[in-house]
Amino acid sequence: MSTFDRSVLPVALIVVAAIGGFLADRAARLRRPDHDRGDFWARAVHRICLFLALPILVSGAAAIFPAYWQTGRHLHFDLTGVFGWTPASCYRIALLFPFAVWTLLLLLGIAEKPGGRDAGRWLAGAIGFENSRLWILVCAVPLAMILVAAFSDLGGGTGAYPATAWGMQVVLFLSLVGVSLSAGDVVSQTVANPSPKPDVSDMRPWPEALAAHGLKLRPVTTWPAGEAMRNVRTAGARNLQERLRLRGAHGVAPQLLEAIDSLLGLGDGDHDRSRLVLAPDDCGQTEVVAMAAELLDQRFHAATLVVTAGDADRLAAELRRWLPHGSRVAEVAATGEIRTDALILVVDAQVLSDRLLPQLKNPLLLKQFGLVVWWQLEAYTGVLAANLWAISRRLHRLLEAMGRHDVHTLAFVRSTRHGNAQLAAFVQHLLPHPLPAKKQSPIDLRSPRTVHLHVLESHQAFFTRDESRDIQESHRHLPLVATKVSVQEHWPTYLEVPVDIASEAAAFLQLQSGDSRLLDALQPDAATAGARVRNIRESEVLALEEILGQGGRAAANGHPHHVGITLPSNPYVSYLLSTLRNDDGGFATSRRLVPATPPSSVLQRHLLLALDELPDTMSGLLKNFMWDRKVIEDTLEGIAREGKLTRTAVRFLDERNELRPEQEYKSLRQPGGERRPLDTVGHSLIDVRDSSASFESDDGVTMRVDPERLTIQAYPHRVFVHRGQRYRIREWSSLDVDRRRWLECDREDVYSSTWRIRNVSVFSIKQTGAAVGVGHQGKLLVRLNASLHYEEEVVGALRLVPHLTNATESKLTTLRLARPIARSFPTRAIVLRFPDQKDRVSLSSLAQTLRHLLPVHLGVEEDAIEVVPLNGVPVQGQQVFGLAIVDLYPGGIGLIDAIGDDSWFLLQLLEWGRDWLTACPCKSDQGCARCLQSPASLAVNSSQPAQRAAALNLLRRVV
Repeated sequence: MSTFDRSVLPVALIVVAAIGGFLADRAARLRRPDHDRGDFWARAVHRICLFLALPILVSGAAAIFPAYWQTGRHLHFDLTGVFGWTPASCYRIALLFPFAVWTLLLLLGIAEKPGGRDAGRWLAGAIGFENSRLWILVCAVPLAMILVAAFSDLGGGTGAYPATAWGMQVVLFLSLVGVSLSAGDVVSQTVANPSPKPDVSDMRPWPEALAAHGLKLRPVTTWPAGEAMRNVRTAGARNLQERLRLRGAHGVAPQLLEAIDSLLGLGDGDHDRSRLVLAPDDCGQTEVVAMAAELLDQRFHAATLVVTAGDADRLAAELRRWLPHGSRVAEVAATGEIRTDALILVVDAQVLSDRLLPQLKNPLLLKQFGLVVWWQLEAYTGVLAANLWAISRRLHRLLEAMGRHDVHTLAFVRSTRHGNAQLAAFVQHLLPHPLPAKKQSPIDLRSPRTVHLHVLESHQAFFTRDESRDIQESHRHLPLVATKVSVQEHWPTYLEVPVDIASEAAAFLQLQSGDSRLLDALQPDAATAGARVRNIRESEVLALEEILGQGGRAAANGHPHHVGITLPSNPYVSYLLSTLRNDDGGFATSRRLVPATPPSSVLQRHLLLALDELPDTMSGLLKNFMWDRKVIEDTLEGIAREGKLTRTAVRFLDERNELRPEQEYKSLRQPGGERRPLDTVGHSLIDVRDSSASFESDDGVTMRVDPERLTIQAYPHRVFVHRGQRYRIREWSSLDVDRRRWLECDREDVYSSTWRIRNVSVFSIKQTGAAVGVGHQGKLLVRLNASLHYEEEVVGALRLVPHLTNATESKLTTLRLARPIARSFPTRAIVLRFPDQKDRVSLSSLAQTLRHLLPVHLGVEEDAIEVVPLNGVPVQGQQVFGLAIVDLYPGGIGLIDAIGDDSWFLLQLLEWGRDWLTACPCKSDQGCARCLQSPASLAVNSSQPAQRAAALNLLRRVV
């Protein structure tokens, strides 16, 4: 055998094969938009093992049959000779054979349709948090050692190293190297066509730029940039930070990275499976959840379930941005297919309860989830909390019984500046997981760059210019115009579309801005924006810095972050913003969140659903849900009376390891498939139907309402938004609605706001707790909790049609009903009693003051609570002059419990009201439009208009 055959030929084949492998890798890369060739090289390794390594192994085993072995009819014919060929020819053919097969396999792989990242994940994956596949080279090292050691024994003949085995190991080694280098460019996988970041020196300051186009802004405050972020403290968090950096994510809070590392990177004990993150908005939550989901899939082949309060489609789109191309993020909608193969499944709490939980009783679907993420828990305050309390326990019960043993829980709640929000108690009430301080990750409230807050006040002057001609009259909303001007001024701009103008915004964003649509010129999130436009709701005012302070964390260096906001009609909000100062930038309090207690009707609703999902015993139901035993017994008895409850005798070991007999219950009653909105508490709901839709179609139902709350939520002429479409409720009578169980609404093209004109009263007041003094030395006011009946009579509606060009031409009209409608129901209240008689006007004015304050300071919506003047109303034989703060849900949902025993909070409310009315620039009540003379004030007890002076005099006596 020549020296060429022994040494030069094998080396030459290795070089040629390496070049061929490189060319094949480039060809595969061109066919994959994400440049990830993991599937290509993983397939090559799999086929080499199947079509080369296995036949070569079987050929080697043929040596135990000498007669057959000597014929050479196997793949090691270079050792024995075959077909009369010369030994040199046998050796060369045997050496070339693996390289020829490998070439065919690579050509087949190039021709095949790319399989995506998942197709090769069994081999082409990352271990731990490393953003690399170089770990696969560890598997290639033994092959390299064998190749080097066997090189001198090549050449064929008895005692030589088989050439086919050596060649097979070469191509397997080269394929493993291909796998290790197959990850591609991570940034190109996730950040497609990033918009160029203009030089800040080329742009006018944002307020000046908008003012130059005729927009009027009022500066509110500035939050200076905080200190630089500290470094992450764990190796896992550093690796996660590097992965995110490569994908274009910057400014993610280090505490957030460490929280994810702690959740997924430690041992298997229960103490590692849950984590509560208290953080400001937009500090990196979407980025880390997407990355955690990908790591969970790679390590445990488990999916992630994200539960949000609303806008599941928007959240799914945000998460999808931070995952490799082709990764599946699916939204579970009220209808349509449920994707069971998704990496992340996003669902709002409503759909989770109505649709997904009944599907999860299938263990094959349930066992897919290894991480449950509760998103924005602060949004569930009030009546939503009453329902989520039960929903979270239904999900926890299924996971405990049939889910994976290693399910992790991650909960996000917006951090607060002050402890009076009572966050820890609020979250502990909502979720069934113990979350002590060691499982909580508080994240600093710091601005990564200077943030300037402005109020967008007017755009009237803009419409005197030629540039406004292409904007339709119905699209001239201030946030949209401000966005258009900001983009034209080359500011990287992010728009959060207000819900009530979603349809107009969709059309407006199709306008051209330079060479592209306005929609395409916008930034995808607040992190990359230099300017941000959004509406602020009453519930968000006290958390402005937590909501807006992280803006621009990933924007170009040198950019400040400007925020332009529009305000709700509540005049108290404008006053609060006027109290902000640049030296502080925050408020002296935080909004009190309300962990509402589920009433018996809510408990019964969810118990029926729970028994349909999974049979249980009485002790199991009490343990999992901590429900009232009588409620459970009554619900089971009601189902049994229908003949739709089975009982099976079972035995189990209790906590003391004693065998205990019990009955297991299973419901045969199908829980109706209709949607049960989380802002309802009853069993039998009233449908609000689109008059233009088919009556048989459930798609025509735009709203479902508790019968007792019809005048509150579905009063005639009310304008509301459903799935981006605006509707207006037709007039109705109580008799007709109670008989047919539905009422109608029409599509509404005109943008407007409405308030129900109502007369409110309470009766049958019964004290339920001890009276407590409130005020100066506890002598001026007496606070007591009470049960009562609430009644309101709706006589019409106030309708405000804003003029979208000139605010002074906006029209406020009164729409009177042909016949008043009324509703009453039992509920609970806090009664504030004055020691002596007060006049009707003063009490009514003070009630209106608190109506403006409560939605801001208490975690409830405006229609969840009412303040009723008590002008000599009897309470257990005693005339009471004062106020009743009434829970507007039948039976009450715990709003009163949240503040009923907190004299400090009630006294603070009165002090905040005093400070507001004192600061009002109006010199008298006549013509005052800045304080109590708002549409909300004019709509309640309209025969007694609120007077600022009367309310202020009463407040000064108390505080």
